[in-house]
Order: sequence, then structure tokens, then C-alpha cells
Amino acid sequence: MVTIKDIAKACNCAVSTVSYALNNDHRIPEETKLFIVEKARELGYVGKSGKKKVDNNYIKQIVLCVYTINGDLYTEIFNSIHHILHISNCKTLIYCGDKVDNIQWMDGLICLNAKISRRQIEELTYKKIPVVLMDREEHINNASNILIDNFQGGYDVTRRCLEKGCKKFIYISGPSSNNDSSLRMNGFLKALKQNGINPNSVILYRGDYTKDSGRNIANNILSLKLDFDCICCGNDEMAEGVMEVLDKNNYVIGKDVFVSGFDGLTSRSRIGYITGYYDRNNWASISAYTLLRKFEKNVHSSLKIPVEVVEY
Repeated sequence: MVTIKDIAKACNCAVSTVSYALNNDHRIPEETKLFIVEKARELGYVGKSGKKKVDNNYIKQIVLCVYTINGDLYTEIFNSIHHILHISNCKTLIYCGDKVDNIQWMDGLICLNAKISRRQIEELTYKKIPVVLMDREEHINNASNILIDNFQGGYDVTRRCLEKGCKKFIYISGPSSNNDSSLRMNGFLKALKQNGINPNSVILYRGDYTKDSGRNIANNILSLKLDFDCICCGNDEMAEGVMEVLDKNNYVIGKDVFVSGFDGLTSRSRIGYITGYYDRNNWASISAYTLLRKFEKNVHSSLKIPVEVVEY
């Protein structure tokens, strides 16, 4: 098997230079990089994985970095991104850690994980590795932002609850480290404030975007005998958990209490349930296409996917 030492000998250069060139490192001049890559192709070089070949059928490895792989949301996103990348001769690797700079071979990154630091993203873009961010609004040079309009969605969903006559709110947010969670809650609080409800009067809970956390918080709310007419949740999975508990305690959704969520992922239509829906397949597909375009021309682009209020 051809090694980078063989390539270095054929190119009359250092092993480190070959390694940098094959990893598209910015420190290697473009002319030198092209010469080394071409020589690697001639020699039939195969990378450490044994699958990634440097030839005319070169398969790019794209890392999809997510916070978790649990839940229907991430399944839909992965399937859409994988489909687009697969037909474009790319391999998709799912990564749930918080150290993308430890990944040895990566041609591009699609990030949906707020735990990945700005420093790591900047290091990748400095190396001219294409990056698409689905998880944050902050501007990072040469990274593209394809986002859900979480703030406006949170605001609009809350407005619909207010139109139903709701006045005594409980809010269940997602993880504190999640940017989407913060934006949805901020939209919720703005809608209350604009409609004369003091945000400080709202009872706030912190969930983790799972159905179990929704169940646990709902049980706590009922055990404390809190006064409420609307429970707003940062996503649909927590809302499903809340509604299961309310059902068991003989609350009628849409009559005794209103419940809202976000993502449009409810497994069944619930009369009286309100949610913010966005086209997840479209969001994921645009993110994948944006990354592919960045291989041809490294341009920064920014787009927000609109959120529609849906009431059952």
C-alpha cells in the first residue's frame, strides 16, 4: 500500500508537507498542493480509512456534527443531507462530540451543535474547509448560515396562544447551551411583553428537548398545583410529554388548557395544540447544497427558513 512517505519521496519533499497538502492545509501553496495531490493519484494512494482514494473518483468526507442523534428531527435532517451528498459523490459522517478539530479527515462540515466553539469553526475556515452552520447566527468568515427563524417562530406561536385568551403562562425551554432554544424563548417573552403581560410573571422551566423531560416537568407542575392556562414548550417532543400527563389527569387540551410546541413534529394531530412548523427537508437540503457550492466557490451566504403557525 502506498504511504505518504512514498509520496514524499516521489515529490522530493517532507512527509509533513504531503500530509498538509492532502488535508488541504492553507500553509501549502496551491501549486505545490496540486502537484502533490496529482502525484498521490498517480501512485494510487489510499487514506488511513482504506476507503478514501485520491483519484478522479475522489469521495469527499462531509461531517454532520449534531448535538444528539435522538429524535425524529435529527433523523429527517440526516436523511435529507445524506441523500443530497450521496448523489454528489460525498460520504456523510455523523459526529456527536464537541471537538471537530480532532477529526483527522474532513473535507467539509455541516454543524448543528452549539457545543462546537467559534474557535474551532474559525480554524476550519482558515484552512479553507467549507463550513455551513445550522445552529447559530454569529458571523464567522467564510462560513455560511442556514437557519430556522426561531425568534419570529417563537413570537408568532405565542401570539396565537394569546389570541386564544391565554394569560397565565408556563414556559419549558430547551438546553441552555442551545441557541435555538434561547431564540424561541426570547420570541415568546417579546410577544408577552407587547401584549401587556409581565415576563417576570411567567413560570420558567428548563427541559432537554426530550419527551421524558416534558413528562417530568408536567408532573412537577401538577404536584405544585400551579395556576396556568397555557404551557408553551420549546419543541414538540417536550410538548408531547406534557400532553400525556395532562391527558392522564383529565385535562382537555384546547379547552381546559392550551399547549404549544415547535418543529411541527407531533406524532398525531391534537385538537387545541399549537406548534411552529418549518420544512425540515428543505432546511437540510439547502444546507447540503450550500456546502457543495462552497467547494466550487467559497462564498458566504445566509438564509432563514420561515416558520408557520399550525393549529390543530
